[in-house]
Formats: sequence, C-alpha cells, structure tokens
Amino acid sequence: HNINITNALQNNGGIGCQIVSCTNNILQDTTFTNTIKTYTHAVYVGGSSNQITLRNLNIINASSHSILIGHYASDIKNLLIENTQITNGNIGIYFQEEGAIENTTIRNTQITNPQSHGIYLYPIYWHPAINTIIDGVTINNAHADAIYINMARTDSRDITLNNSTINGTTGNGATILAKGNINITNNNHSFKNNTGWGLYLIGYNNPTLNLNNNTIENNGNGLWLQAINGGNFHDNQLINNTGDDLYATGDTSNTFTRLLVGLAHPTLMTFDYVNGIIMNGVENAPTDPAGWLNIGKYVDLMSQGSTVVNHLWVYYNPADVVGKNETGLKICHYTGGAWSELPQPNGVNTTERYVYADGINSFSTFAPLAEKLSTTLELPDVTGYRNEQKEISATLKDANGNGVANQEVKFFIDSVEVGHDTTDGSGVASILHDLTEVAGTHTLTATFAGDDTYKSSANNTATLTVNKRPTTLTVNNTSGVNGQDVILAARLTSEGIAVSGVTITFTIGGNTYTETTGTDGWANKTYTITQTPGNYNIGAEFTETDYFLGSTGTGTLTVNKKTTTLTVTDVTVQKGKNVDLTATLLDNNGQPINNKQVNFQVNGADAGNANTVNGVATVNYLANLVGGNYVIQADFTGDADYLASTGTGNLKVPQSSLYIHTTASNTNPTLGEIITITFKLGNNGPDNASNVTFILQIPEGMEFINASTDQGDYTYNDTTRTITWNLGDVKVGDPNLWAKVRVVSIGSFILRPFLSTDTYDPTLNNNIQPITINVQAASQESQAEINAQTQTIGMQTTGTPIGLLLLAVLMVLGGIITPKRKK
Repeated sequence: HNINITNALQNNGGIGCQIVSCTNNILQDTTFTNTIKTYTHAVYVGGSSNQITLRNLNIINASSHSILIGHYASDIKNLLIENTQITNGNIGIYFQEEGAIENTTIRNTQITNPQSHGIYLYPIYWHPAINTIIDGVTINNAHADAIYINMARTDSRDITLNNSTINGTTGNGATILAKGNINITNNNHSFKNNTGWGLYLIGYNNPTLNLNNNTIENNGNGLWLQAINGGNFHDNQLINNTGDDLYATGDTSNTFTRLLVGLAHPTLMTFDYVNGIIMNGVENAPTDPAGWLNIGKYVDLMSQGSTVVNHLWVYYNPADVVGKNETGLKICHYTGGAWSELPQPNGVNTTERYVYADGINSFSTFAPLAEKLSTTLELPDVTGYRNEQKEISATLKDANGNGVANQEVKFFIDSVEVGHDTTDGSGVASILHDLTEVAGTHTLTATFAGDDTYKSSANNTATLTVNKRPTTLTVNNTSGVNGQDVILAARLTSEGIAVSGVTITFTIGGNTYTETTGTDGWANKTYTITQTPGNYNIGAEFTETDYFLGSTGTGTLTVNKKTTTLTVTDVTVQKGKNVDLTATLLDNNGQPINNKQVNFQVNGADAGNANTVNGVATVNYLANLVGGNYVIQADFTGDADYLASTGTGNLKVPQSSLYIHTTASNTNPTLGEIITITFKLGNNGPDNASNVTFILQIPEGMEFINASTDQGDYTYNDTTRTITWNLGDVKVGDPNLWAKVRVVSIGSFILRPFLSTDTYDPTLNNNIQPITINVQAASQESQAEINAQTQTIGMQTTGTPIGLLLLAVLMVLGGIITPKRKK
C-alpha cells in the first residue's frame, strides 16, 4: 500500500511492475513516471494469473502501452483495474493477441490523450475474451478508436459497456465486434465529439444487443449497426452528427423505442424496420405546404434497397399543438419538392400523443402536419347614443367552437376601420368606440386575416344603430346679498357624461342670459343681485341639436340679509374712574355701518347705548367696580337689511395688595446711637400698584440723619419731621427704603408708615408692620462712639409737599405716632 514508484524500478527499456503467474495480488496507490529513465510499460500482467487487482494507479508518459495484459499462451482471469489515471503513452490498456482473458473489469478509470487506443482487446486464433466489463470509464482525446474490442475468434463472448464517456477521439468512439450478449447502457453523453462514428457495432453469430439510454452526439457519424437483428433499443439519442445519425446495414432488422434525433427540430419516435435503414435528424426543415402546419418534428429516412418501416410513431407534447388542429395530424412525406400525405393507416393518437403511419417503403423527409383550423367570427349588433363610447366586440372561434386567443381582429363601420384588438383567452376582441357617426343605422364588420395556424374569417352582417343622446340639465341653487356678484350655474350631461360647447339660456327676474358649457358640461354666468331679500326662480334651457335632445332645469336664488360683525375694544380703568367703551360695526365686506344703535353691557348690567359714527359706537362708563376682569358686551339687534351681531371685550380694573415689613439695625439702641430702619415695601398683586407714596413721621426723641432706596426717590420735611417716598408704579415685588436716625431721647418709640396708591387696594394700610425702638442711656464708651458719629453726619433733603405735611401733623395730633417714655 501507498507505494510511489518513481523510476525506482526503471531500466532502459524496462517495465515498471511485472505480475506474472500470480494469485490474489493487489497493486495500488502507485505512481509511474519517466522523468529520469523511460519505461515501456508501467504494469505488465502475464502468465497464468488470477485475482489480480490494479487500484489507484497514476501512470504518466509510458513510452509504450501503459498497462499490458497477456503474452503468448497467457491465461488471465478475474483481472480488476479500477480508479486508475492514465495520461499519454501509446495504448492505455492493451491485451496482447495471443492470450486469453476472462472476467476482466475496468472500472472508474480515466485515460487521457493516448497516442493510439484507450482500450484495445483483440484475442486471435483460439484465445477467447470472455465477459469483459467496462464501467464508469472516461477516455479523452484518443488518437485511434477510443475503445476497440474484436471477438471474431473462437468462443469469445459477452461485452458490457456502461456509464462511460468517450470524447474527442480521432477515430471512432467505440468499435465493438462482438458475440454473445452485448450490453451498452446508461451512457448518457458518452459518445461525443469523435471524428469517426460515435459507436460502431458489428455482430458475430447473431448476438443479443441491449442498447439503451445512450447519447451519441456531435460525431462525424452517429451509430453504425451491422449483422444485428431482433433488437428493441430504448431511449437513445442521436443528435447533431455530421454524417448519418443512424446507419443500419441491409442485414439488420430492429426496433427503436423513443429514439431522439435532431438538434434544431428534436424529434422523439418509435419505429421498427426490416432490411436496414439510414436515419438523420433534420436541421433545416422544408417549408410547410399551403394550408398545413408543422409541429416541429422532422426525420429523414433512407432505404438500404429493400427497406420497409413497418410502424413509425412520432411523439409530441401538449405545447407542440397549442392552437393547432391536433385531431387532424398526419404523417406527411416530402419528396420532389412537395408534401403529400402517407396512405392509410395514417393518423394521430391524442391520448398517448403520437402521430403514426404504417408500411412506409418510399423515403426522404417525414413530418407530422396538420391542416390549418377554420374559424368563424361572431359579431353582435351595437346600439348607442351619438358621441357615446360603446364597446364593440367579436368572438373568434375555431371549427370546434373553442375561442381562439392571441389573434388580431379588425373592426369596420361602413367599410372604414375604427380599431383593432387581440383576442383574449376566450377568443374575444373588443374596442371602445365613440359613436361620432350621424344618427341612424350603419354596417358593422369584423375581420380576421388568418395566420399559419388558422384560416381567415369575416362577419359583415351586424348593424350599428346611433341615436340622439338624451340630456339632463341640472341648475345649482345660489345665494348672496343685494349688490353681490353670484354665479348662475347649470350642467348639461347625457347619461352622466358632460356635454361641452353648447349654449345654455338662463332666465331670472324677467331677464335672459346665455353661456356656453365647458369641457366639464358646466355653463357659468356671473350675475349681480338686484333683488331685496327673498327667494327667486332661476330657469335654464338647452335647445335640441343634431346630436342631443333638449332639456330644461330650475334652481333658486336666495337673497340674504347682509351679515355684520361687531368688535369691542378691551379697556383698563382704575376703580372709580371713567372710561370710553367702543364697538365697531362692519358689514360682510368689512365696510363700516353708520347710524345703527349699539347697546352696551358691563358684567351683565346696562352700560348705555350709542349710534355708530363711521361704524364706531362709543359710551362713557364710570368703573365703580372692585378689581378684576369684566365682560363688555355690545349688541346690534339687526334690521331689514342687516343681520344682528354681538361682540364682547374685556374691561379690567387693576387691583394690588401692598404691604410693609419693618426692621431695625438695633431695636434697643443707647442714647445718641444712630440706627438704620429698613422698610421693605411689597406688592402681592395681582396687578401693579400705580402712583404709590410712602409717608413716615420721625417721632420726637429721634433725629433724621439720611435715607436711601432702590426704587423711586424720597424727601424729608424737617418742619413736619416727615419722610415722603415716591415709588411711582410698584410691580409685584419688594422695593426697600433704608432710613438712618439718631436717638436723642431716652424712651420707647413706635414707627408706623402709611401708604397711598391710585390702584384699587382693598387691604391698603392693613398689612403695615410697625416697629418699636427702645432707647437707653449711653455708657461713657458708647458716648464716645456716638460723639464720633455725630461729626460725620451731612446735610439732609427737605421739602415735603404741604399736603403730606398736614397729613403727618394730623397723625401726630391724632395719636397715630406717639413717643413712649420709660417710667
């Protein structure tokens, strides 16, 4: 096992491996080359050898025969050659003539480019070759017959060639002269591209031949049969061979079942013959006879002198006879440039789908042909209105009443073509035609020109009747106000189809107007309303024409009162103040309406009324309301010309909630100490407080030093000892005033400021925090600090308005600001 013999056993003119008179020997997995010393044969098997196996050999470039079997008087039995590769050399496997072989099997072996034969077996004299099997062998590019087997001598018999491929031979693919049983089967694509015959068979002593499932193609010639009789050969293919596809000599009589010939026109047939025959596929078929059709099946048959074809069956598929007269198929004979039917029996078996003829003794080209199918056209009458689109249809049928599909049918009215269509699967062809013909009756015709499958037909017995179309006139209702332009619209249709380009007459208020319909059938006339409010009749009329019947229609013009809009302006006013309430009255065109009374309400209560001037009504209103938002409603009650309208707006009375938080830098200062009092003024809203004033009187026992603020400004009146802080508008927030005072008297002092504002504030001066300052006598150390502070005090602002001074004096007199002394 696994021996790689590369020149190891080589001598000039030597043999790679010799097996002579051995039993049960195996040579396998060995490679033979001649890169250093040439050898004549890679393997020689001779003598009286039995049970010899040559397996998995790779033989390259033998100078003579790659495997040599036998010699003079040798007897080789049960030799198996398998899975072997042979490249180049003279003959791949050679049996020397003067020996005997029995039960020789060559299996799964490939022989490439031998300079002579691939396999050569030719025993002579009294030495037989018995039961030779070649199975699964591939031979490429042999330079003589790829397989040559000759069993002419003594009692040689039985050869089997299965599942093999022979390609590209210079010579015949296989030449076999055999006795006994010859089995050549399952060699699909086996004999191809050979320059000679694909398969050349000669029988000795009337052998039994099984020739089934073989393909012989693209050879110089196909199959040669000689001296073989009584065979029934199944499912073979003879395709595209340059010369004859089949050449059976006059000493042969056989049956071929399902034999396929031809490339351009592949033809499957069954036939039996006597006294030889020559057969070829047809690549260029003769033209069909007039009125007949082929189904794409042809074969050339030639006589060997006294040939008779007893039965010829040509098979077809359903697709071959689509749209053809299947039941009328006949075997026809082409000779002398003309077709003729073969004599009876000659017909078709539509169940098993073959066309047959018997007793053929005149030869050339044969083909199944069918006469063209006759047709009829069914064309019903058509009735329609002028300019109506109508369907015109015809049904094309064959002689059996079946619809004929995919054929062109032309339609004519009074001999003028108006359209064409291709028949559908039911044989129906249809067109849509606009009946532009004048009213009356016309001749309707349909024609079919025929083709290679069907005969022509026509029908001119139908009638087209054209009537005037009925019409419907639909008038739109419309509405508007006096002086407004509206559209008088009417649509003319005929059975739902718009009628364009005709005149419609409108009548309204004793006046008539005309307009032409557009492509959508609408006639639209602009009309200016002169009527007072109410309902008025719109009449419309279409007068009959050559194409359409007349019609009328009515609609309604509704004249409406003019619509109005009333717009109220929003206002903001302080409680107790007066404000103008205004409302603007406009018509439907946005123009002001004059001298119309508008009634006002505020918060559901009457607020007065006024007539419009340039569309605007104005009343003066005293806003005696607490803070908040109130609905202003203005109403116009309408009159004979105008519809009523109502508008609303918003009246806002601002409201604030002021407060003061008071703190001191020291609420228990010593006598003479300067302290800072912080007044944080805030507004809890919801609105800003307008024109806010803060007033604080400095009590006796305290001396004003200075002040600062982060909003507004302040003044100090030395006479009334009053700080006045003018804050202007106070937003929701916390402005501050910081006041510095010196305590000059011992005692307890309460400081409580007052506020005023223009904005409604229901809790004004209820949220003011007073502060109490308790002044004590100073120690010597604190007095020194106080003396130092005194020297740094600057001038102060004075000049409080007289009104606020009087208020401060009254507060003192009334006891609001009261100094408290310690007891």
